[in-house]
Amino acid sequence: MKKLYFLIVSILVSSLGFSQGTETFDNFPSTSSSYVDGSFTGQDGSIWTHVQCRGDVQITGQSIMIGRNRSPQSEFYSGIIPGGVGTISFDYMQAFSTNVNLTVLVNDVVYGTVTSSGEQNVVKASGSITVNQPGDVVIKFINVNNSDGQVVVDNVTWTGYSTACGVVLGAVDYSCVSNTVGDNNDTVTISIPYTGSDASITSVTTSTPGSVGGDDPAVTANGTITLSNLGEGDAWDVTINGGDCDGMTVSGTIPSDHCDPAPNTCFDLSNGGELFEMVTVATNIDSDEWQYSSGTYTMNGYCGGSCVELVDTWLIFGPLDMSSVSDLALAFDAAESFSGTDLTINYATSYSGCPSGTSWNVLQTLTDSGSYEVDLSSVSGTTVYLGVNYNDDGVDSYSSWSLSNIALEAYGSCPVLGTRPTSDCGLCAVTLGTETYACQSNTSGAGNDTVTVEIPYSGSDATITSVTTSTPGSVAGDDPAVTADGTITLTGLLEGDAWNITINGGNCDGTTISGTIPSNICDPVGCPNVGDIIITEIMQNPNAVNDTDGEWFEVFNTTGSPIDMQGWTISDAGTDSHTIGSSLVVPAGGYAVLGINGDLGTNGGVTVDYVYSSFTLSNSDDEVILTCSSTIIDMVAYDGGPNFPDPAGSSMQLSTTAMNSTDNDLGSNWGEGTATYGSGDIGTPGAMNDYTLSIADFNNGSLKVYPNPTDLGYVNIISANGQSVDVKVFDILGKLVKNETVSSQLDISNLTSGMYIMNISQNGKSVTKKLIVK
Repeated sequence: MKKLYFLIVSILVSSLGFSQGTETFDNFPSTSSSYVDGSFTGQDGSIWTHVQCRGDVQITGQSIMIGRNRSPQSEFYSGIIPGGVGTISFDYMQAFSTNVNLTVLVNDVVYGTVTSSGEQNVVKASGSITVNQPGDVVIKFINVNNSDGQVVVDNVTWTGYSTACGVVLGAVDYSCVSNTVGDNNDTVTISIPYTGSDASITSVTTSTPGSVGGDDPAVTANGTITLSNLGEGDAWDVTINGGDCDGMTVSGTIPSDHCDPAPNTCFDLSNGGELFEMVTVATNIDSDEWQYSSGTYTMNGYCGGSCVELVDTWLIFGPLDMSSVSDLALAFDAAESFSGTDLTINYATSYSGCPSGTSWNVLQTLTDSGSYEVDLSSVSGTTVYLGVNYNDDGVDSYSSWSLSNIALEAYGSCPVLGTRPTSDCGLCAVTLGTETYACQSNTSGAGNDTVTVEIPYSGSDATITSVTTSTPGSVAGDDPAVTADGTITLTGLLEGDAWNITINGGNCDGTTISGTIPSNICDPVGCPNVGDIIITEIMQNPNAVNDTDGEWFEVFNTTGSPIDMQGWTISDAGTDSHTIGSSLVVPAGGYAVLGINGDLGTNGGVTVDYVYSSFTLSNSDDEVILTCSSTIIDMVAYDGGPNFPDPAGSSMQLSTTAMNSTDNDLGSNWGEGTATYGSGDIGTPGAMNDYTLSIADFNNGSLKVYPNPTDLGYVNIISANGQSVDVKVFDILGKLVKNETVSSQLDISNLTSGMYIMNISQNGKSVTKKLIVK
């Protein structure tokens, strides 16, 4: 008998516990901040489904978060739980700044709503929510509105259905007594159907506004309970009291616009006759911009893992005459992936033809997926434009957005669409370079010399109407509307003056450059001796790039101290002239390269130490004159062929045996190099020349250099005639490291291991040899 007793108890417990359970979401597969769809097996054994949920915020261990403004709306729900549910309880937490407004449904009937009020990161308990739903049930969690706050849910617990109550509540229905445009202004009656009846019920009550009516479930089976005299936006509840059904409750909130009449569709911007114009202001290497296909507009600025580039692309619609419009909204569904870029919905009362030149007002910023209605009722004007902007520099990655079901909707009169312009965001074809300053006098003291500002530019643009300045001085020089690759000048300024120029009109309108002239830039400088700086290499006719991009020349410091060329003038015998406007230090025994273009990508691949303007190198005959104050430090006048070389694609190089300001005057001391640089032209910019005059009677037979290679700290240099020789040793960068006269042995103990070039001369003859120090 005892064994039978325990068997009966076991069966009873099993029967009551079959539909009891707890879900802790330990099997929810996502722990990232991305919203995902999918399913997992719950602790009750059923398959739980999640839509646009994430799992990076926890209450106890793994939890699940319902998103905000997701498309489709975020929710999660259980699989079929057999045997019914009596009560439900759970923990929840407001994840961010927006308050919680979460509903709990069983078989799509609302049985409870939980909320929060400014309680971010506070874990709250739902309390016991009475359901008493028999049979197979599905438990669902979803926000009342898609815009309600993100909420973290954990530890969902339910009890088994109690079969004592004979009433089962059905799905709630809202009936509108009126239909008026606007929120919270229509009367609503709520109908709650039920099955069965229970004589133990003593009353049906509500704790919210409204009057309980309809059928009495204590007397009438299979009827309907009503709650009347409620309004849109009202929260409500109905509770059955007494007997076996005591505490059975159903509740909810009437949507604030539930009874609004259906609006007129003024313009279907997804599938109608008028669509958005897609306009791009700036794009990336992938040329990403808005795309349209089958009613959906899509945009994704991602251009690769290392790509960080500005994307600025728009959807434009207008002009709209809003004179007779009182209630208008832009409705659409938005879906976002990767959470890197916000969209802005904007309006303007006029349009320049390009979004970047238009003054926009932001109506709403989209940060998440969702269904949106952007209110345009306050927008007025007769030429109103709407603009949806995707703008991101990519520093924190890019989002992928898609917009669909886009419509302009009104409850009254629609706006009138005017003649739509075609946008033109043509880019300015002129690029301003770095300014230089040309001194017109050289007087000691600040602010007392006249200066001309020279601004080089590349390209030209016929849409330019003028170049102006708002500072003292007069704009002159080349006109970028007519002349390509020229120089704009600003004359009549003094040391210390602030200055600017602005390009006006067309695609370049508003392009500006400005600066301040250093107050002592034109003061006389202490000048070195004639020949302390010499010209050693000239690229007057490059092949790899145009002359206007790839001309340069090289100078060499023949002394043992650095020399700053700031304030020196580069000129020819004609009108070309440029004053070096910034510090240009040529190291002792070293080189500097001066060129017309400092961009390695367009100048043929030469590293330029200083960029000049208003000076060019003729392909035939020309002069390069270096002047400090009124002293010519060095000059070379090449003749284009009779005496000097006249190469194309190769520099003219001064022989390494003629490195002084007298020998570089002679064309016979110049030749062509052999080493290539950059994009394929020949030359050694910034390094020792590889051209050396061949002197037949001072050869290897009349000169001995040994040991070579050497690690002894010296090298023997013996000439056949026994006389002393002059020896200059250069490192591989062309820097002079030794300059001695020796009769037999050269001390190199101070040289580090590596390769060097020796120039050995005697009686006007010279030879160049390689020296290797081990």
